[in-house]
Amino acid sequence: MKTPEEELQILLEEYQTLLQAEKYLASIKQQIQKEEENIAFWENAVEEDYRGIERLDAFSVKGLFNKFIGDKKDNQDLERQQYLEAVLGLKEAYKSYELLQFEEKILVDKIKMLPHKQKRIEKLIKEREGRLEDHQKKEEWSTFFSELDEATRLAQEIKEAQKVGKECTNKVQYVLELLNYAEELREWYPKFRSPDYTEEKSAIDRATEEFYLLKIWLRKFETEVEDIYLHQKISLISRASKFESFVEVYHNYLINDWIIRSRISSVINMIESLRDEIQKLAQAVDEKDRMVKDKIQALHARKQELIISELPHNG
Repeated sequence: MKTPEEELQILLEEYQTLLQAEKYLASIKQQIQKEEENIAFWENAVEEDYRGIERLDAFSVKGLFNKFIGDKKDNQDLERQQYLEAVLGLKEAYKSYELLQFEEKILVDKIKMLPHKQKRIEKLIKEREGRLEDHQKKEEWSTFFSELDEATRLAQEIKEAQKVGKECTNKVQYVLELLNYAEELREWYPKFRSPDYTEEKSAIDRATEEFYLLKIWLRKFETEVEDIYLHQKISLISRASKFESFVEVYHNYLINDWIIRSRISSVINMIESLRDEIQKLAQAVDEKDRMVKDKIQALHARKQELIISELPHNG
């Protein structure tokens, strides 16, 4: 059976996770609103240029190039490039909107336990304060518990950030693998036969789909890192802000490389740079983790000192 203090520390960890979910939910709602605006913008752009567009879901990214780019001599045609950009922008906005709505539902369900957790934590803290009321070292114990509660909260934030950072690392690496595979194909459209893909989508289609997911995780990672370094003016936050610019240029790089039918080296370079930024942030989070673990270890040592100091001494 857990002691009241052990139960409190577990509840503080769970509560911190829910608080982070609540904060992220607010961010998700803002992103959903932004994607609604993006959808309206791109729908207007597509409708304005090509009113007879077919259903978007019927096209893969590769299929769009086949249908709208045309012959090699016409590949630099500005109108076609703008249209393709609008179509891809609209597809991205729809996909992002769908993913954000799914994430929103999960978070809404998750934070329903917040009031219950908060009420139980407040009760346990009040009981702890009551036990210290007549204690000879009340002030020292109060300081210890306050610092332990804060360290527990921060440790949980770091744990969540590490989990999200790992997910970002895995996803960006997968995108890179798909893009590298696509580059190795060298010829996008063979003259005498269609590519024999064994999976439903081409590598570049899957890379784009994965990038939509990666974009959601990147924003979450940025939020987590900001929470950890909330009161420190360091370069990490400005570094994290680069994530949004990476998202914005992804399709532009993709479009420009494909239109000239070169290898997609610029897209790969961009994603490699993004991977490096993620790794730098992950390393900073790991360093913070080591610091907090040292802090918690020192607090436990102080607790032992306080307990020993209160033991009756003989002689």
